[in-house]
Amino acid sequence: MLKERQAQMAGTWYPGDPDQLQEQISSMLEQSRISYDAGPPRALAVPHAGYMYSGQVAACGFKTLGEEQYDTIVVIAPSHREAFPGVSLFEGDAYHTPLGRLGVDKELLRTIAAHDNGTTLRLSTKGHREEHSLELQLPFLQLLQHDFKLVPLVMGEQDYETAEELAKILHQVCADRKCLVVASTDLSHFHSLKKAKELDGRFIELFSANKPRELAGELSTGCVEACGGGPVLAAMLFNQLGGGTSYQVVKYDTSARVTRDEENVVGYFAGVMT
Repeated sequence: MLKERQAQMAGTWYPGDPDQLQEQISSMLEQSRISYDAGPPRALAVPHAGYMYSGQVAACGFKTLGEEQYDTIVVIAPSHREAFPGVSLFEGDAYHTPLGRLGVDKELLRTIAAHDNGTTLRLSTKGHREEHSLELQLPFLQLLQHDFKLVPLVMGEQDYETAEELAKILHQVCADRKCLVVASTDLSHFHSLKKAKELDGRFIELFSANKPRELAGELSTGCVEACGGGPVLAAMLFNQLGGGTSYQVVKYDTSARVTRDEENVVGYFAGVMT
């Protein structure tokens, strides 16, 4: 079993040197210009491409945390490389990045699995070993949060029912905790800039209007695109269950800003839920 999950993307998708990594994240946070005053976030949606492409968008999302500190941080990511049913709850001991070791809240993960009876949410290492979309969020959290336990989840299935079950259980088990949910997603992939903005604009419209069921329907038919649509749905529903009503987009951008390629564009957004 994979006990200590080592960094896979360090040195390629983001700096492998701890000092350079910290400097880059600090610089991106400093450059983030956002308008946000809705209070401490209950959940975030942030992108997961290489930092040179989407790091500035992610920084805008993480900047909304301000000085707020959380006991438990649940990171929900999609599985890009491995197919499996339901949601994989990491059963190892820790995730590593160049900024150090992040201990996993094994007790809470076992509690989550017990609430589900193992039908949708399973203790496993499936989807975790090579998945970049979860790893890319961790250095931001390590820099901004001083003392928290990590709950790493990878969704093998991203349908509405799976997201709803996950949200309900997270709401139950986090009721007495200071908990943040981070949903990892990029938006449309490899369209023209015009088409990407159309697709992403519709996704953002449904997100901002707090319409997760309608968003799930349009994701399933391809009317909108998001490789982490399931994590976003779960985060939205978790926020709803906690009484949250605010769904604010603080930043949108595309890969064209960096690549100058307007024919094969990937969309990125940072959303805050309170």
